[in-house]
Amino acid sequence: MHIGDGDLSDPFSTYRALRTYGPVQRVSTGPDTALWLVTGHEAAPKMAADARLSTDPATISAAIRERFTKDCGDAEMNARAGHYTTVLRSFIQHANKAVHNEFPEGAATELRDPFERVTHALLDSFAGTENSIDLVADFAMPYAVHSVCELVGIAEHDRADVTEWLDLIILSPSRAIERSASGQLAEKLAALFTARRVHPRRDLLSTLSGRISTRTGATEEDVVHGAILLLVVSVETTFSIIGNMFYRLLTDDVLLDQLRAAPERIPAAVAALLRVNHAQNISSISCATEPIRIADQRIQPGDLVAFTLSDRPPADFGDPHMQQVARCAGGHLAFGYGAHHAFGASYARQQAEVALRIVLRRYPNVRLNARTTELEWLTSPFLRSVRQLPVLLAPTNS
Repeated sequence: MHIGDGDLSDPFSTYRALRTYGPVQRVSTGPDTALWLVTGHEAAPKMAADARLSTDPATISAAIRERFTKDCGDAEMNARAGHYTTVLRSFIQHANKAVHNEFPEGAATELRDPFERVTHALLDSFAGTENSIDLVADFAMPYAVHSVCELVGIAEHDRADVTEWLDLIILSPSRAIERSASGQLAEKLAALFTARRVHPRRDLLSTLSGRISTRTGATEEDVVHGAILLLVVSVETTFSIIGNMFYRLLTDDVLLDQLRAAPERIPAAVAALLRVNHAQNISSISCATEPIRIADQRIQPGDLVAFTLSDRPPADFGDPHMQQVARCAGGHLAFGYGAHHAFGASYARQQAEVALRIVLRRYPNVRLNARTTELEWLTSPFLRSVRQLPVLLAPTNS
């Protein structure tokens, strides 16, 4: 079964349709991109926690190379791909360890103050704009970049450039522009890694620079490429969550009124909004290492598998359309599950809660300044985000 951009523009209807055929279906999103998509509400978390599904980049890459290069015999390409995936695996493992060691789960609250400062600074910058902004380009994207810079350790004076480069890498339709921006960001990160090796600080740049380059034998280029990946994924996730979250609120007066009246519900609301308007359509891909049977489908070793980061059934979350925020708590798959769980999940939730709380406090009458049919969406098998969100901030009660 093929899934195209039209299907991904309304993924929940697509997933509901797929579930009528069973909890696991063989799908493709393009030429030679077949994988098993797990849509069943009960099957998805079980599959995500199954040790027979590997998230190791080298294992996944080997399966992909076997599929695409088994007939061409390109030894050089295979060697380069093998080196890259080995470095990527090392980077992910050490980045994960660094985040957990240097910034444990409870430490996300330590970044609340920096997140609040970033939010207030961005909102202050809108003075004199007649309160009409694009909430994605003017707020969500720079907020995402500045927030991850706080975590990683990129100084304030470098953030304007980093914001511009990441914006082009993520949103530019031109591959040439994307490559140019990636090159400029790589140069900046290389300089920062060099500086941290001489004068280390308590930040993620110093931790990754010291641990990865000395323990794995990776070159500076390898480390820089891994760091770019970390930044891009972090920013994509945050700006998509923020944009999608406000889109849902600004198109649902009941929800918006509930949060205006009871801001203490915001943490629960963020968890619920992640369920229905999350940033990804499907999880990261994993690879079966042993035969696995789900329902009437048999997944073979080497097969690629993903699961939908979709809403759970109404029985679990109360009203499926979220008319009561208080009913909707955690337990969703928006940040994955088991080995697929995103190690930056607590920071993403904190970012979303801070942004929503401050925007609604300073601009309680914020409203959409466009028809929903006029809005464009970024759609891909993985990323789902509103591309622009024109709003009127309307700070007064007039």
